[in-house]
Amino acid sequence: MVATSSTYSRSDALRDGLLIDVTDIAEDLGIPFPVAVSASLFNHPAFDPRFRRLHLEFILRVGLTRARWSLGENVGEVERYGVLCDNAEWADTASVRGVVEHSPDGRGVVATLFEANERFELNGPVATFYEN
Repeated sequence: MVATSSTYSRSDALRDGLLIDVTDIAEDLGIPFPVAVSASLFNHPAFDPRFRRLHLEFILRVGLTRARWSLGENVGEVERYGVLCDNAEWADTASVRGVVEHSPDGRGVVATLFEANERFELNGPVATFYEN
């Protein structure tokens, strides 16, 4: 579990490697806001490194293009979902959950996706594992 404090921010989590910025992938899919995934999800054993980007594209497409997440109009938890990762020689599944919340700077929203079994502290009216 990641301890939260009033001094630990999203940028701290990105800097420390707890989160990996995948905004470039999101932008390619038409998702107009910053997106990060946990390091654990990014390095999930179901992802063959040769196909990591494809798996991340699929995870973002499934998780963030439903129910107006991709428009940045809703905030809250993205319901848990599973994805099948076909790696040519073998396949495995990954369970994912996410949070879409107001950005720390107050302009728009940001999204963070985790492995479903990761236990981050989720606080406040809008779930988050970090605070401003």
